[in-house]
Amino acid sequence: MHPTSPGPLGDCLRDWEELQQDFQSIQERHTMDLTVEGFQSWMWRGLTFLLPFLFFGHFWQLYNALTLFSLARDPECKEWQVLMCGLPFLILFLGNFFTTLRVVHQKFHCQRHRSKKD
Repeated sequence: MHPTSPGPLGDCLRDWEELQQDFQSIQERHTMDLTVEGFQSWMWRGLTFLLPFLFFGHFWQLYNALTLFSLARDPECKEWQVLMCGLPFLILFLGNFFTTLRVVHQKFHCQRHRSKKD
């Protein structure tokens, strides 16, 4: 029976041949050639979805740092550990917050240059 013949077997064979052609075309090209543009578009959409959650986490770190610093300033607090626990939260906030802002700025900058080229 020929793959172009009508019926369920012909449909199955035609689908099988199309699948083999797809696999062969994937093997002939570099793996990154197929998905770079789509992945970059998806990555930006994923980043914009994550931004509110990221900023919530960043400001939670800042809140923890400021709370621990205010506790350390309390006259009844004689321990140095409270201040030292607040310091990593502040460092994490600063690093995460400014890194995220830099990434967002770069993405907007790159998108602006791409739209000018088109």
